[in-house]
Amino acid sequence: GNVAVIIDDSADLADAARKISESKCFDNATSCSSENSLVILNSVYGPMLAELEKAGGVLLDAEEKKKLQAAMWPGGKLSAEVMARPVEDILKVAGLAPRAAKFLMVEETGVGKDSPFSGEKLSLVLTLYKARSFEDAFETVRRIYAYQGAGHSVGIHTKNDAHVMKLGLEMPAARVIV
Repeated sequence: GNVAVIIDDSADLADAARKISESKCFDNATSCSSENSLVILNSVYGPMLAELEKAGGVLLDAEEKKKLQAAMWPGGKLSAEVMARPVEDILKVAGLAPRAAKFLMVEETGVGKDSPFSGEKLSLVLTLYKARSFEDAFETVRRIYAYQGAGHSVGIHTKNDAHVMKLGLEMPAARVIV
């Protein structure tokens, strides 16, 4: 899995957030095509974050993210205590205050072993990246897939057919989810 999804500036943000929430929450995020990371163009980042919050997402701050990371990857391996678990359980394992949420969100800039949120999570945790342009978003997804996820699926919310075609022709993924 480790599906990354691009949100570009032509996307219907409310529709995208609703669909992402439904997909992420289905079966507690264990579906192989469930979103793990969103790469959102800067121009729509704030409004998209607001729509994700309306759809049930809660953005963790830097300190909460640090605690969650320690709980999710003790000793560098993904913990079974967070996989396929409800948000309430994840928060408890991480020692975070309970809150009403369908899924949790963390902001990330890195990719790879030192940035475990860039990899497969099998949990109700969604990683958010900012991108300056579609090309920047494309390269972020390529970096994510070079770490974990190449060959599986990639997604995009857009009305721009050229963006869809570029993903389909150039991204190392068997499925392009539009």
